Amino acid sequence: MKKILILLAILPMIVFTACSDDDDSKQKQTSYTLKWNMSESSSLISTDVWLFEYNDKDESVGNNTVDDVQDNYTEVFKANEQAVKVKVQIRMSGGTTSSNRWVQQVYYLTKGGNTDIKIDGETIIGTKEP
Repeated sequence: MKKILILLAILPMIVFTACSDDDDSKQKQTSYTLKWNMSESSSLISTDVWLFEYNDKDESVGNNTVDDVQDNYTEVFKANEQAVKVKVQIRMSGGTTSSNRWVQQVYYLTKGGNTDIKIDGETIIGTKEP
């Protein structure tokens, strides 16, 4: 009878230890890295990059901006915990003229990992949101 009482006393400790949230807190942060390798043809052009984060319902849940991005630029961003994909918009301006364009690709994030967003001379850029 004493053995059963001892087991009953120990059982809740084992159950609550096994169900702790420690594993969730150790999960890695989802991130993405902007790798900009587009050389500008003129130093008079300023290029800004907007990175829009979306959830699985296609709702905007976050964004990041890089003002006046330069060639060979790299930066890592922590994604919103609800984000599953990123879309990239580029604004080029010079003097009184500006132009907004979209990278014609959606970047799906790797949960708990990092996704590279590489923009270079081979990246397709257009006027419509992908």
